[in-house]
Amino acid sequence: MKFWLYAAVLVAGSAFSILFTGDVYSEPDTGFGDLSIVSIIAGERAFLPMLFAAAVGALVGSAGMWRFVLLVPAGALYTIVAVYGMPPVFSPGEWRPFGYRIGNDVIDAAIVMYAEPVPYDLAPGIFVMILPAVVVLATFATSAALYEGSPVLSVAALGLTIGVLSTVSFEDGAGPFFAIFLVCAVGLLLAAGSVGAGVPGRAALAAGAAVVALALLVPRLPFDDATISPGIIDWTRIGTGGTSRLDVQADVGDYLAAGRDAELFRVESSEPLLWRGGTLDSFDGVRWSDTTTPVADDGTELERDVDSRTVTQEVEVLNAKTDVLFGGYEIVNATGVFAARNSDSSWSVDEPFEEGDTYTVTSQIPQPSEGQLQAAGTVYPTSVEEKFLQLPPSTPGIVGETARRIEGDYDTSTPYNAARAVERYLIYDGGFVYNLDVSYRRADKAVEEFLGDGKEGFCTQFSTSMALILREMDIPSRVVYGATSGEEVDDGEYVVTGSNMHTWVEVYFPGVGWYPF
Repeated sequence: MKFWLYAAVLVAGSAFSILFTGDVYSEPDTGFGDLSIVSIIAGERAFLPMLFAAAVGALVGSAGMWRFVLLVPAGALYTIVAVYGMPPVFSPGEWRPFGYRIGNDVIDAAIVMYAEPVPYDLAPGIFVMILPAVVVLATFATSAALYEGSPVLSVAALGLTIGVLSTVSFEDGAGPFFAIFLVCAVGLLLAAGSVGAGVPGRAALAAGAAVVALALLVPRLPFDDATISPGIIDWTRIGTGGTSRLDVQADVGDYLAAGRDAELFRVESSEPLLWRGGTLDSFDGVRWSDTTTPVADDGTELERDVDSRTVTQEVEVLNAKTDVLFGGYEIVNATGVFAARNSDSSWSVDEPFEEGDTYTVTSQIPQPSEGQLQAAGTVYPTSVEEKFLQLPPSTPGIVGETARRIEGDYDTSTPYNAARAVERYLIYDGGFVYNLDVSYRRADKAVEEFLGDGKEGFCTQFSTSMALILREMDIPSRVVYGATSGEEVDDGEYVVTGSNMHTWVEVYFPGVGWYPF
C-alpha cells in the first residue's frame, strides 16, 4: 500500500508545477539564492522543487507520533533551502535582513498573483507561498492513510487538489499528472481494501470509481471564473471555443491572445461609429473597474446647449455573450429589449444576450464646437472630482513625469488643449508604437514599462496612460470600452470581430459634458 500512497502523493505535489512557466520575472537576478534547490538542482524550473516538497511531506507524514511536531519546522526549512539556500542560522545580524527579504518577496508575489493569470513566471515569493502548502497536503494525505486508516480521504484530498490545479490552469499540462495519479489512486484503494482480506473490498472499489469520476469532473465544473483573477476587459478568451464573453474587465497587460477573427455582433447604421459599451472609472494599479449605478452622479453626459445628431442602429448579437448594449455615444433610447440606463449613459440588461438576439438603439452624437470645449473651464462638480480624478497610491512616478513633460512642451492652457496635447504625445510625438502582439509580463508594471522604455502597446495601454496622465493634470477622465466600427459587409451593415474590440478615453468638460478622444 505504501508504494501506491507515496506515488500518489508525489504526483499530486509535483502537479503544482503546472502553475508556473519556465521563465523568471527578472534577469539576471531571479531572486532565488545561488545555492538554493531551485537554482542548483532544478535549473530554475518548478517541477523538482514541488516534487521534493511532496517528498518532505510524505516523510513527515510517516513519522508516527512526531509527524505534526515536525510539520512546521520541516516545511519552513525546506521552503527556505529550496528558494534561498541555507539560511543564516549562525549569523544573527543577518536574520532581520533575511526576514525582510522574504517578506518583500511575499508581498511582491501577492501583487503578481492578483495581477497575472496562471501560469506564473517563477518568482521566489510565489514559491514561499506554495511550497509549504505542498508539504502540508502531502503530510495530511500520508498521515490519513497510514495512521488514521483513511486512504479514501487521502485519495480524495489529492485528487481534488489536482482537479483544482487543472481548473485554474485551464487544464494546461495537467493530463500526465491526471493519468498517473488515477493509476496510483486505484492501486492504493485496491491495496488498502485487500489488506487482511485477500480480495478488494467493495467499499474500496466504489471509492476508487468515485475518485476517478470526481477527478475527471472537477476541471469541467464552473470554477474558473471564481478562481482566475479577471482582467480589465476579459477579451483574452474570445473565440477560443463556444460563445465569446464581452465583460467589463481587462488587464493592462496582455490582451486578445486569441479569437481576433470571431464575429461578435452585426450593426446596421447609416454611418460607422465607435460602438460604445460602457466606462471604467476606478483604477487600482492593475485593472480598471466600473462603479457606475443607475443612480450615481457621473456628471452631465451632454449639456442641452450642445448640438448633436441622431443616429439609429440595429444590433444583432452573433458569437458573443454580454449584458451590455453597444451603440454610438450617447444612447438615449433602446427598443426590442428591456434595458436599464446607467449613470455613465451605458445600457445593460439583467440576462446576458445570446446569439441571435437583436435590439435597436437611438443615439445622440455630441457635436460641440471647439469654442465650447475651449471655454469649458475647470470648475467641476464635486462628484466628478471625487470619482474621476482618482489615482491609486501605486501610480508609477513616470505618469507624473510624463504629465510635466507634456505641460512643458505643449500648450496646456485649457483642459481641452491639455487633452489634445496628451493625445498627440501618445499617438505622434512620443515614439510609441501600436502593437497588438506586445506582451507585458507584469500587469502591475505595464503602465510604467509602456511610458518608459517599452513604448509599445495597444489600446489598453494607450487609453490607460492617457486617462492617468489627465488625472495627474487634474482633468477628469474615464476609460471607455467598446468596439471600432468593424468591416462594412454591405451598405450600412458592419460586422464587428474580436480584433475590433477597443478602449478609448472620455474627458469631462463643464458646460459640455463628456467628450471622447
